[in-house]
Amino acid sequence: MHNENSFSSQEIMTSFPTTNPSPSTGDEHFIASSDTESTSSESTAIHSSASNDSTVSNYAPTADYTADNVHPEPDTLPDTLLVSSAGLAEKLHQLPKSSGVYLHKDATGKIIYVGKAKNLRNRVRSYFQTNRPVDAKTKALVKKIADLEVIVTDSEVEALILENTLIKEHQPKYNILLKDDKSFPYIRITNEPYPRIFYTRKIIRDGSKYFGPYTDSKAMYAIITSLRSLFPIRSCSLDLRPDAVATPGKFKVCLDYHIKKCEGPCENLVSQIHYAGMIRLAMEVLKGKTKSVERELEQRMHTLAEEFRFEEAKELRDRLVLLKEYSDKQKVVSTDLID
Repeated sequence: MHNENSFSSQEIMTSFPTTNPSPSTGDEHFIASSDTESTSSESTAIHSSASNDSTVSNYAPTADYTADNVHPEPDTLPDTLLVSSAGLAEKLHQLPKSSGVYLHKDATGKIIYVGKAKNLRNRVRSYFQTNRPVDAKTKALVKKIADLEVIVTDSEVEALILENTLIKEHQPKYNILLKDDKSFPYIRITNEPYPRIFYTRKIIRDGSKYFGPYTDSKAMYAIITSLRSLFPIRSCSLDLRPDAVATPGKFKVCLDYHIKKCEGPCENLVSQIHYAGMIRLAMEVLKGKTKSVERELEQRMHTLAEEFRFEEAKELRDRLVLLKEYSDKQKVVSTDLID
């Protein structure tokens, strides 16, 4: 379970000017530095030793990389950062090097920008570098930043998904993309007597099972295509309730049945038990448990061969070849959302 990051307090050595300071204009900035010390009547130099003791925990609601990144993540960072307050400088010093999401806030505490990073320390500190060229939008954003919050995630993919979710929730002023109602797609297995497998961007709590979200739509389509090649699962949207399929002439088999892509549940040509078995195997594949599915198909193929049902055994052999090819090429990480 993930929790919002909390910053532990650390000792900060501050050098104040010995001369009488001029009246405050409200435009003062703090120059945070890890290895240099300066004294000035116009700025305060904040120095602190490097520390890896930041207390950071995780938080994870469920969210595509946005092209709306302000700038690429730098490999190296200069030591001097121009910030608006000592509190913000302290938070910048305590940032973790983990992947996660960062939230920039204005003086009222309102979230004005949400971003993600594979290294939070490098990405967030880069906004305040004094010698880094930035565009007009970023300059306007940085001037408004009075506070920040970070959320550490277990992976870059989780950060990507969380960023999407938070942008949709808070609609930050300086985020241009990802503000619409689109979300990442899932693979859905419907809660029906003869379930269907298809992709969706909307989760309905009706007992259906969901796998995802998938950040690569092409990969997701390839998975669905592979599942339909491996298992003759229906692709139609007919309402195949038991009373309907038991009524002669109610439905007619389609082309998928004739090319052996479906076993004809619409005309009651396959039992619910047999069909449910195929759905179970498809779910195992989606979970990445292809080895157990391979073993089960091999056993069934040998059993059919011993019973001289060679045509059915050949079909299973062909599916087994496809499954092995699939498992060699694909690595799927999925989350099962079950109502």
